[in-house]
Amino acid sequence: MRRSFALFITILCLITISSGVFAMTPRIQFPEWNSTTIRISDWSPEKGILTLEVTVEASRIPLKKIYSQPYLQSNFNKIQSRFEKEELKYGEKVTFKHRLNLSSNSTNWIEMDVRAMPDIPALKHLSRAENSKTPAVCKILESEADQIKAPIFIGTSLPILLRDDIALSVTPEIAFSPDFEHSNTRYYIWMPLDSAESQTTNSAIRLFKEAIQKKDPASIEATGQSLIKRFDTGKSSIVFKRSKGDKFMIPTKVAMELLKADISILRAVLSGKTEELEKEYLAMKPCYSKPFIGYNLARLFEQAGNKEKAKLYLDEALKENPAWPLAKSQRSKN
Repeated sequence: MRRSFALFITILCLITISSGVFAMTPRIQFPEWNSTTIRISDWSPEKGILTLEVTVEASRIPLKKIYSQPYLQSNFNKIQSRFEKEELKYGEKVTFKHRLNLSSNSTNWIEMDVRAMPDIPALKHLSRAENSKTPAVCKILESEADQIKAPIFIGTSLPILLRDDIALSVTPEIAFSPDFEHSNTRYYIWMPLDSAESQTTNSAIRLFKEAIQKKDPASIEATGQSLIKRFDTGKSSIVFKRSKGDKFMIPTKVAMELLKADISILRAVLSGKTEELEKEYLAMKPCYSKPFIGYNLARLFEQAGNKEKAKLYLDEALKENPAWPLAKSQRSKN
């Protein structure tokens, strides 16, 4: 309930801002004073142990009273004793590893309560340095810095999807799955749900899925490109309905990225040619779909008898997403 309300408020704010109903003054805030990363680093479905890795770096100023503690949002119970670090000097960092007991084939949200106390004199100096041309802003930030008496929240909320093959920090609706089988090998693709609010979009999605089931390269290309054009409407997101009756949104840019990945993957798998997909992979910047393209490339090279490249791309995929039991098992076979 808490998260649904927060999402509603966020969406309402985005609609209001984009519609231009209100003119909003720029938000005055502190410069980035730390570097914090939170990721899933391991998943053992047979043991039901998920490892979350939290790294906090004093990248710009010294930090004090750093701590990290996860909560399961479904009941907001504490699920791991918190880790603490009394201080970090400038340039130092600390990594906390939380091992959580969770069930496979489940979804949830985890609140990562990560906090740190900035060194106040250093924070004020940093604020002055980055706002030297706006003395009024400097005064506001210095006053705000003097009010800081406790560690500041620097964590986040994470969606967690746990399956036997992989652990992902995404909702099920945008998850890649090893659902496409060809020549006794399973490949990861994204299958969009045909529950969009727009009936014409649903029809286009069904045609795309039918083409995939028939393994018809020309139809996959045509229906996929048609769907991409339909998503590329200038709207910020596509609205879908869940089976429970509530709604979720996929940003159009994300939906287009997933569809383009699907088309490239299926073209390579059905033709047996890896050159174009490999070229595309090597030109890609880090993004959500890249590890799955890497995994599929590894399976294609394995089918072609090129074990060296198969290992290379499995290693690449696992580097991006280490909580991937299926990729690890494939890597051990090679």
